[in-house]
Amino acid sequence: MGLEFSFESSDLKLEHVISLSIVLISMILYCLSLVLTSLRQVQRVLRTPQSLLESVTPDGGTSFAQALQGAQTVLRKAKNLKKHHQFLLLMSDGQSHDGEVEMKEIYDEFGEKMKVHTLAFGTRAQVDKLKALAQLGGGSFLKAVDGVELVQAFEQVAYKLTHRET
Repeated sequence: MGLEFSFESSDLKLEHVISLSIVLISMILYCLSLVLTSLRQVQRVLRTPQSLLESVTPDGGTSFAQALQGAQTVLRKAKNLKKHHQFLLLMSDGQSHDGEVEMKEIYDEFGEKMKVHTLAFGTRAQVDKLKALAQLGGGSFLKAVDGVELVQAFEQVAYKLTHRET
C-alpha cells in the first residue's frame, strides 16, 4: 500500500514537501548513526554532506537526552527552518532514563509550531517514556514491532507531514 501525492489541487507546495523530506531524512540518518556506534566507518558515510550531524558523537547505549541534544543542534543549524513546518521524529528500540529536560528545552525553543513524533520499534522499546516525550513535545506516539509496521509508521508520519496534520 503506497501513498500518492498530488500537488495540482493542494495548497502544499513542492518546495515544502522537499524541505520536509530533507529534514525527515536528516533525522533518520541521525537515528541510524546512533544504532551503528560500533561501525564508525559506516557511520561517517551515513552523515549528510551538509555536516549537520558532525557535532553529534554517539558512544553506545540508549540516551534520549543525547539524541534530543543532537536533534536540537541539527534544528538550530538547519537553514530556513522558520519558513517551514517543523517536526522531530525520535525513534528508539531501547530503554532510557533521560530525555524529559531536553524535550522541554526543544519545545520551549521551537514553540508549538513544531510537533514531536516518537516511534518505538521492536519489543524492548520503552513505550511509556516515548509516549510521555511525545506528549511533552505536543506530538504523537507510534509503535512498530517489526519491519512491516515500521514501514507503515513511516508512511503515517509522511502522510501527517504532507497533509499538515502534525
